[in-house]
Amino acid sequence: MADDRGGAGGTLGAAVAAKMAPDGYTWLLGAVHHSIAPSTCSNLPYDITKDFEPIAIIGSVPHVIVVHPKKFPKNDLKSIMEEIRKHPGKDNYASTGNGTSQHLTGELSLRCRTNYSLLIFPIAAQVLLCRIESQAKWI
Repeated sequence: MADDRGGAGGTLGAAVAAKMAPDGYTWLLGAVHHSIAPSTCSNLPYDITKDFEPIAIIGSVPHVIVVHPKKFPKNDLKSIMEEIRKHPGKDNYASTGNGTSQHLTGELSLRCRTNYSLLIFPIAAQVLLCRIESQAKWI
């Protein structure tokens, strides 16, 4: 049986898994949130090093920048950087929430390289693509 518990960058599901009996049948399919959460959440209800035992890496998750072609008619990173520099503090992006790998990638890749503030829309993954249509220039 699968129990999909999204939210808080993966920490809600991890908290449930940490409390489950170690019966050999219950496992957590996690992602990079395990390495981020202890640094960004001061009150995790679990200890990443004591409550979980890593078994295997089964894949990797690339990060990509996706733009809405009508709102941001650029198709390469150099053009995006130039656009952000032209309009400091006016551009925005969407991520799956504060402290997630998407949020931190946006901060490190774009804010740090341009030295400009970007407005972030921290939203649930389920509505991410819908939000870019109406509000965010890029994700």
